[in-house]
Amino acid sequence: MKLFLKAKGSNKSAPISKGCCKNVNVFNAVKKKKIQDLAAVYNINSSNLENTIQQYNGFASASSSCNLGKSAEDIVELNAPYYIMDISIDSRLSPLPTLTLGGLLLNEETGNVKNIKGEESTVYMLLEDQLLVFVRIYMSQDYQ
Repeated sequence: MKLFLKAKGSNKSAPISKGCCKNVNVFNAVKKKKIQDLAAVYNINSSNLENTIQQYNGFASASSSCNLGKSAEDIVELNAPYYIMDISIDSRLSPLPTLTLGGLLLNEETGNVKNIKGEESTVYMLLEDQLLVFVRIYMSQDYQ
């Protein structure tokens, strides 16, 4: 099940899993009204954090791509309340939430896994349909 979140005053939405929302909102996120208070949670330099947010918001106001790699259509101004969450490898509640895709060379018509030389084997990739669902939601504009 998908949940579409929209930034306040924006017509832009991004798909995010319900479980992820629950994790962010309940388990490991800290909510603060001031950037200085947000920075204090993890002992971050508040001036640097404030400058970074102001710079990011400048890109949002100008509707231009930012130096962090986001395209103009994906940038939405950040306003209070702010949230901070530990997603480091050491985090007890949400350790390094990552997903790896790829790694298998595949004949997409048959599902046969190919070896490094590109030769087909007798090994088949399973769950291809589930992967395509994931790709449609998170990764590829071709499927949207």
